[in-house]
Amino acid sequence: MVGGFEGVWVRRACPEEALVRLIQELAISPWVARVLVGRGVTDPETASLFLHPEDQPLHDPILLPGIDAFLLRIEKAIKNKERVVVHGDYDADGITSAAIMRFALRRVGLAPDVFLPNRFDSGYGIHPDWVEAKKEEGYQLIITTDCGSSAVETGEKAKEVGIDLIVTDHHTPNPDLPGVVAHVNPHLPGSEYPFHEICGAGVAFKLAHALSAFVPPSFQSRYREEIPVDLAMIGTLADVMPLIDENRRIVVDGLERARSSPSVGLRALLESARCAPEGINAETIAFQVAPRLNAAGRLDSPQIAFDLLVSEDPDRASEIAAELDRINNQRKKLAQKASEEALSKVKEIQPKDCVVLMEENWHRGILGIAAAKVVEATGLPVFLGALDGDSVHGSSRVPEGYHAVEILQYADEFTSKGGGHAGAAGFTVAKEDWEDFKAAIERGVEQSEKEAELPTLDLDGFLNSDRGFSQLLAEISSLEPFGAGFPVPAFSICRYQANGNFSVFSNNHLKIQIDPWEGPLEAMGFGLGDWGRDLQNGPVDISLQYGENHWNGETCLRPQILSLRPPLKEQTETYRPLQVSRITDETGKLALTVWDARNESPLESQEPIRVGYGPDWMDWWMEVLPGKNPHWKSKLWRDYRALPSKDWPGDNAIGYGGELPEEVETEIVEILWPPLRKADRDWLGSLLRLCPKNTLVRVCYSERDLEDWLRLVEAEISRETLGTVYRALSESNQLKDLFALSMTRTNVVVCLEVLSELALVEWEKEEVRLVPNPGKKDFSSAQTIEAWNRFVDSLETWRAQSLNGTVQDLISKWMIV
Repeated sequence: MVGGFEGVWVRRACPEEALVRLIQELAISPWVARVLVGRGVTDPETASLFLHPEDQPLHDPILLPGIDAFLLRIEKAIKNKERVVVHGDYDADGITSAAIMRFALRRVGLAPDVFLPNRFDSGYGIHPDWVEAKKEEGYQLIITTDCGSSAVETGEKAKEVGIDLIVTDHHTPNPDLPGVVAHVNPHLPGSEYPFHEICGAGVAFKLAHALSAFVPPSFQSRYREEIPVDLAMIGTLADVMPLIDENRRIVVDGLERARSSPSVGLRALLESARCAPEGINAETIAFQVAPRLNAAGRLDSPQIAFDLLVSEDPDRASEIAAELDRINNQRKKLAQKASEEALSKVKEIQPKDCVVLMEENWHRGILGIAAAKVVEATGLPVFLGALDGDSVHGSSRVPEGYHAVEILQYADEFTSKGGGHAGAAGFTVAKEDWEDFKAAIERGVEQSEKEAELPTLDLDGFLNSDRGFSQLLAEISSLEPFGAGFPVPAFSICRYQANGNFSVFSNNHLKIQIDPWEGPLEAMGFGLGDWGRDLQNGPVDISLQYGENHWNGETCLRPQILSLRPPLKEQTETYRPLQVSRITDETGKLALTVWDARNESPLESQEPIRVGYGPDWMDWWMEVLPGKNPHWKSKLWRDYRALPSKDWPGDNAIGYGGELPEEVETEIVEILWPPLRKADRDWLGSLLRLCPKNTLVRVCYSERDLEDWLRLVEAEISRETLGTVYRALSESNQLKDLFALSMTRTNVVVCLEVLSELALVEWEKEEVRLVPNPGKKDFSSAQTIEAWNRFVDSLETWRAQSLNGTVQDLISKWMIV
């Protein structure tokens, strides 16, 4: 492997029943439906909210646990004009949640101060000595945001010194937190709040809505409109919360606010990142805005990031944004230096199972970023530590299949602090215990490797060509925003031939021009330049995910190349646009969902009515085929009938011309063969009119079947072919021997019909005899030739219309009786 994802490429599970239901109920394209179902969105109502997140209701904050006590205590503070201080956190979620709480408290008549801890001086969370100090400074109420749910000692200290403490948080709570007057956390036992996965800023946003009760009625509407949903959006994306349910609405509304009327601080921050507000999306916030806010807490004080977000002075905001940009660049350089040094050490020691390294000159604030870089490069669990006096403060990142906290538990006896989640953890170890800590981590990784699974790359489809890929990406853009809980759609283009449409540039990055039919679509693969030789020499499988590029206020599609691999034999599929729509009949009443599935297989797990040809087709065949001898017509029908039995799955298959049911009990009709005769169209139109509203009509006949069938009835009648058949009759008068000639059966029998019309042969079932002394005949006088050509031309017209017309137009015509 020369770079990219080292694991198994897996097609996301997409149950047919759920896929069909979404297409039928919502009239969405199969690819949009597939992306939804592949992410577990199978209910049409829920799927509709993903397509229209502005319709997602915001849950009633009164359902939050602890809300009554919160409101009562705030009401008291307002009445008594108390001194209030808000304690946030040093990351983007903690900063934005504190800013939202400040907004709300100021609007209801309080004048809160805000404290954001420095990670190096204070560490995470709210501490007892800080609470005691606030009491001495004359504060009567402390409100936390994004922290405090497990601060048992702090709660006890608040009670001891006589200061009221309100905890608002979203982290795993201690349900018996002592000494607090209110504990608001959606994860508390017995919580009736419908959605638990909101971040700290999301909790503050909900509490801001609840505080509208203390706003004069005439100002409540304006107050709700001004609640900084853009800050809640930033916190949600920065804290990598799942973009489902209420979070999705918060992010969509927040992005709209940020695009149309960004705050002074946010506008300055976007300008410093060279991002035009009108073009931002979730990716912009996650990779441009959030890192700048987090950089303040990583290297300096989060207070400057907070001051920016609440600033109303454009000049001051620009100054702070420039400082954050400088800090962020410093953060990048420190992280890059630490990761390069770590990778250099890795190259020296060549670890087999994990990377456990410590340096004195590494900055504590960037270890997580550096560890992630080393994981990306090595595929191993990584534990990096920075020596500070007698202690080592560290951060861990692990690849998929490992659990950082579970590994860290093997070193419990050597850590004074430690915690995190599956993918990341932090720890503090005494300098003298480092080697023992390292050995314990190595044992933990060795044990974990026995249970670790090979990572998978989840893909939404394996495409047989890059043709139409631009349209596919544009189609699924309706499902933005993507992120945690609703991953970015990704696809494989199998056996892709670059044909020179690629380049390798700067730090071994790869650029490929995809889908040249729609104009150049630039796909970027960072660090994948080593694949250039493979692209030049032959086909490869390439995996890409949806992506956009924003520059100078312009937005364009730019997928990201995830990985490449030698070509494997995957089952592939074709993308086609405009596959689903709704139609009505000429009265405007009948609503059908129509799915253009031409060249696709019939459904497997469904029980639709399947429509093909009827038994009276053979009678029609015998009548319309030119010629007077029925025996060979019957024989050709048996050999070349339109639909072989294998294409009639299930018990619900019915043919044209059959008796119509009194009512149609299924809501799915599959058309396996296009109606040829007017009688067929009449019958199909009558059947569709029996269908209930929103019946899914799936047109799934095959272009190949139609063309093969048409080829079987084509015949070349000329003096040469007539002469060949005529001369062969001098050898044998058996039809089976004539069929052995080097021409199609159809050609043989049509030539025989022409010879029969010209009275050159006599025909009776399997035997054909020459007429003795027939006399001279005029070949051009045979009407069978012209009739046969007219018949084939009519079939060609039918085939072309069935394949080239839109299914909406076709079904509308077929339904006109």
